[in-house]
Amino acid sequence: MTLVSATSPQGTCSGSAPVDCDLGTLAPGATATVTITVTPGKLGTLTDAAQLSATETDPHPENNTATTANAVALPPPVPGVATNVAPARGTVTIKLPGSAGFVALTGPQQIPVGSTVDTSNGSIRLTSAEGTTLFYAGKFVVGERGGVTVATLTGGDFRTCPRIVRKARRTSALDPRRRVVRRLWGNGTGRFRTSGRLAAASVRGTLWVVEDRCDGTITRVRRGTVLVTNLKTKKTFVVRAGHSYLAPA
Repeated sequence: MTLVSATSPQGTCSGSAPVDCDLGTLAPGATATVTITVTPGKLGTLTDAAQLSATETDPHPENNTATTANAVALPPPVPGVATNVAPARGTVTIKLPGSAGFVALTGPQQIPVGSTVDTSNGSIRLTSAEGTTLFYAGKFVVGERGGVTVATLTGGDFRTCPRIVRKARRTSALDPRRRVVRRLWGNGTGRFRTSGRLAAASVRGTLWVVEDRCDGTITRVRRGTVLVTNLKTKKTFVVRAGHSYLAPA
């Protein structure tokens, strides 16, 4: 932790680890309260210990020490500014706006809107002012729009996709035009939206996946109901559990 300040109604305080305050002389029955403010460097439990000494003989030295433990938690999410994230499984990396590259997310952290999260090899629990959702198996940019937390898919190389010929459409699952370039799974409750190249899925509490394929963006729903908006036609479709919608390229 980092010392911010140490103040006392009388005397002086110095040092940082530990903080040493010389209170001078106290009249019988008088009190003095020392206030120490610190900034914790990580989450967990912060343990503070205090010890008192005096030049006079103390007939009750047993109450001259005290220890207290305080939980250090993340501040609440700030709408449009910051969200709270915590790794849930595997390896998760994040890239903050303006930073040089990705770093591993080793514990709960508050990150600013505009950060990029890579859950290709893990999963992350994201808590915003709108709710909590588990995201996994993809890379996305955290955003917020109109009171909705938005996860925009990023990454992938669409230059390797074959040219789409409408008159020779094939439906085989092995069709190279159906190759998935990037995807993102979501599972949770709250006002969230996952946005791909050609469609965006808005949810309140469900299990769903958005996949950007060579032939379009497909939204599949495993649980609940999702509102899918085709970003080209601006039309919205209701997709229920067990169904999917493809916004064609």
